Amino acid sequence: MPGTEKAKELDKVLDSADREIECHEDDEFSIGVCRAGQELTFSLWELDTFLREEKHKDCLVLDTGKFLAPDAEEKEKRKQFVDKLVSSFSKYGYRRILIIRTTGGGAVELIADVRPVPPKEASEAPK
Repeated sequence: MPGTEKAKELDKVLDSADREIECHEDDEFSIGVCRAGQELTFSLWELDTFLREEKHKDCLVLDTGKFLAPDAEEKEKRKQFVDKLVSSFSKYGYRRILIIRTTGGGAVELIADVRPVPPKEASEAPK
């Protein structure tokens, strides 16, 4: 059953991810921080320092929920959506970015698995 093997492989990657971020709207993200039982959301600008200073950057998972990402049939819209997320988060140095959509039943759809080109480190800049 190839589908089952792929699902197991995806579960393994998701379990070992360094960071999972839930995407709520265009520029509204949550990282699992709660106050008084309410999950807090942040803009990418608000998360900038936090993401830059993270030590472990092998894998970032972006969960778009079941309604944010365009459906697979809308190929161009989905490509633009993925490109925007990858562009926004690749500057933080993650070596792998997975974009997923979790349905209400807990099923996970892999939307994109990207290995961005690493940003140039300050130490590589000419002195």
